[in-house]
Amino acid sequence: VGSEMCKETGLTADVNYGFTHATFRDYNNGKEDFKNNFIPYTPRHTFNVGLQYTRLFRNAWIDQFSASAQFSGVGKIFWTERNDIYQKFYGTVNAKVGVRKGIVNVNLWSRNITNTHYSAFYFESFGNPFIQLGKPFQIGAEVAIAFKRKRSIEMKNGRAGSYTSSPDNISHKNKIDLFYLALSLIHISEPTR
Repeated sequence: VGSEMCKETGLTADVNYGFTHATFRDYNNGKEDFKNNFIPYTPRHTFNVGLQYTRLFRNAWIDQFSASAQFSGVGKIFWTERNDIYQKFYGTVNAKVGVRKGIVNVNLWSRNITNTHYSAFYFESFGNPFIQLGKPFQIGAEVAIAFKRKRSIEMKNGRAGSYTSSPDNISHKNKIDLFYLALSLIHISEPTR
């Protein structure tokens, strides 16, 4: 289930929720019967809410300012067929702010702002259990540059190669492709426990 709200001010919001009730109908490994147990690695609930704000400028030192914040929640996740090991519902908060001038984008971002501790994965090897912890609080910056390249499109039998099947979609012989180069400048993370 999802919805999106958009206003002329450049503010958008989105909300998404998912519910899964996945159980074994008939599963017996010869030692145990797992019928009606929840299937491992399948979260019961997923929830996401986000806000994004974008503002365009004219005749200013920047062309665009953007900011976003997002809450993502997941759980309960059972890790075994027995349903004896699991991760409770947890949530993380992420945020990002950025500016654009011409082809250059500069962004500051942070993930897991609340430093939520959670299990991201579980497995057993040679009878020993192992849990991979989720990533802790992180903060970073990136610079992205959009390179423009013109590409010639030839019309053959009313088609423009693999780009379109209708000549009405081609207004000229050149198409502009954008290529992005992103460089992570700063990436600070708390050590995993």
